[in-house]
Amino acid sequence: MKEVVVALFDKDGYLPFLQRNSGYWTFPSGKVEEGESHEDAIIRETMEETGIEIAVVEKLGEVTRDDIHLTYFRCAYVSGNLELREPKEFKQCLWASPLEVLCRTENKVSDIVREELREIEARKEKFDMRVDI
Repeated sequence: MKEVVVALFDKDGYLPFLQRNSGYWTFPSGKVEEGESHEDAIIRETMEETGIEIAVVEKLGEVTRDDIHLTYFRCAYVSGNLELREPKEFKQCLWASPLEVLCRTENKVSDIVREELREIEARKEKFDMRVDI
């Protein structure tokens, strides 16, 4: 079974979102290499795919689909600019709002992702209210 890790994090209420060459949209993610911890794998994969440095905050949950075991992590943005670093795998990358994530995936996300999107949107709304005052 393939072990895959997924990073969920935002910068000012927007999440890094990548479109694979197949058209499928995804968050920074990738396979865990032999001898590598899940936390080290998601830090490495996020840097390789996006150029962004992150810190792992906590494990959000796990889902198994067919022969793939996905582990989702809440992460924190540390530094870097979002850039397309693997053009052989991805067409484009962008900062997406939680609503845009749901639209681009046709609302087909796991419950783990859906809950994290709700939390990010709630934080964003609180921030927007403070800015408007």
